[in-house]
Amino acid sequence: MSNSILSSSNPIPSSSNPKKNKGRRRIEMKMIAKDNNLQVTFSKRRTRLFKKASELCTLCDAKVWLVVFSPTNKAFSFGDPNIDVVINRINEELEIEKKCSEELAKQRKEAQERFWWAAPIEEINGERVDQLKSALENLKKNVVGVVERQNIVEGATAVAAAIPPPPHFFTGGASSSNNPLTPPPQPPT
Repeated sequence: MSNSILSSSNPIPSSSNPKKNKGRRRIEMKMIAKDNNLQVTFSKRRTRLFKKASELCTLCDAKVWLVVFSPTNKAFSFGDPNIDVVINRINEELEIEKKCSEELAKQRKEAQERFWWAAPIEEINGERVDQLKSALENLKKNVVGVVERQNIVEGATAVAAAIPPPPHFFTGGASSSNNPLTPPPQPPT
């Protein structure tokens, strides 16, 4: 009797107890060959995709726009709050980017007119290349000089830090003030 209870509660299918359906299983990701199956799968997945997009809009206050084309090239769209609002927002952002791009192009052109070295390297002639090379070499010398002076200052600071500072005279008394005493006046010479 106990053997029959154990065997009937066993969820593992055996050859004598075959499973009636396949359940959820991993589907290999590849193109579906049959047109009928392709259309059915597309319809089911499109519905789930639009449902997830709607949930995203509701839960996160996201502005979503989806356009999906079926295997027969029929367009399906979803937009929240609606497609026109999302398209208008995209167009506004594109206009802002276009204005920024135009402003950068204008600034680049002005710089190229004022400074010959702002021109693209391909447009600089031989004489200008020599000038640019000379200017870069001078810049390198100046930078090396500044670094060497900075190293000298840091070295002097390190040496000065090794010498202890002179002692300060503090006022005594009940107060815990750390105000230094003023030095006594020097006699006139």
